[in-house]
Amino acid sequence: MRLLPPRAAPWRRLGAISLALVLGLLLFGGVWTAMLVHDAERRYPATGSFVRAGEARLHVLDRGSGPAIVLVHGAFGGAADWDPTVIDALAARHRVLAFDRPGHGHSDALERCDGDPREQARVLIEAWRALGVQRPTVAGFSYGATVALAIALEARDDVGALVTINGAIHSWGGTPEPAYDLAAVPALGWVFTHTWATPLASLVAPTSVRRAFAPLDVPSTFDRSPVALAIRPRNFAANAADIDALDPFLREQERRYRELALPLVVVVAEGDLVTTPSIHSHALASEVPGAELVSVPGAGHQLPYTHASVVVDAIERAVERGRR
Repeated sequence: MRLLPPRAAPWRRLGAISLALVLGLLLFGGVWTAMLVHDAERRYPATGSFVRAGEARLHVLDRGSGPAIVLVHGAFGGAADWDPTVIDALAARHRVLAFDRPGHGHSDALERCDGDPREQARVLIEAWRALGVQRPTVAGFSYGATVALAIALEARDDVGALVTINGAIHSWGGTPEPAYDLAAVPALGWVFTHTWATPLASLVAPTSVRRAFAPLDVPSTFDRSPVALAIRPRNFAANAADIDALDPFLREQERRYRELALPLVVVVAEGDLVTTPSIHSHALASEVPGAELVSVPGAGHQLPYTHASVVVDAIERAVERGRR
């Protein structure tokens, strides 16, 4: 008589089912991610040129001629954000360079960056020097203002004037972001960013975008923003590293703002829900002697899209002040 094999223990069957479910979810997330990445890269190809800065190759939009302006984009953005907003107006009288920050857009990541704005600042300076630019006016939006301030503090002789636009400027105590923390975990972070980070980010992006524009509506020009590129696996990891390290970094950098001795224009939207005006922009304007504060009532965080002319005027005034 043939004996039947013993039935598997219930816990072993449960374990096998659970493992199959996890692997299936990871596979599904990986396929979804690949589809989103393919679509993003089709919709937002590199339209600028590339410049080598040390170990990194940076993507840059380089337009116009005249006194130089360097534009530094914010988190989950890219150089392309400046294209439908301020580049053309500024390029009528200036040479304008809008870089994808290291690890963002079409630019290479830095192995040792780890979200340190000073490393990004160093690479951006190398990049504009390689393009023959000296002492530009540097304008940074949101997280880009953190990097712009780092440039001005670490290499003050390399900057003619500085503009911050709804900048992340002072420590605010940090905001818990479990997804960003998970992205930083060795091995597990790689799995997360290459399976479910991009799909989940694509689902929450519309809510985040509406908050960034509140109390105003999202304009049609924002369709040209490269948000879809910014949530690709490697870009999501770079943004996560930037934001995770931001508050501790600002606790150090904010102690040095009184050292700034260059023309500074601080542009702030009074309705900003992302970078609280009183904590960031108003505080900076009060700390730096001679700083000019440009206040925009009734506007939200995304000023370059909603009030491009205000941003252009502020940058052009900073250029003129830097030439005196």
